[in-house]
Amino acid sequence: MSVVLLQLNNATNFIFYCLSGQRFRRGTVETFNNG
Repeated sequence: MSVVLLQLNNATNFIFYCLSGQRFRRGTVETFNNG
């Protein structure tokens, strides 16, 4: 289970990093929201 937790932690960090980049360019966020 520790491996899963590690992967979840990495995924959270990656998402946080992506959100930081998307926040700079909201166009990408709108595209993702539109799906």
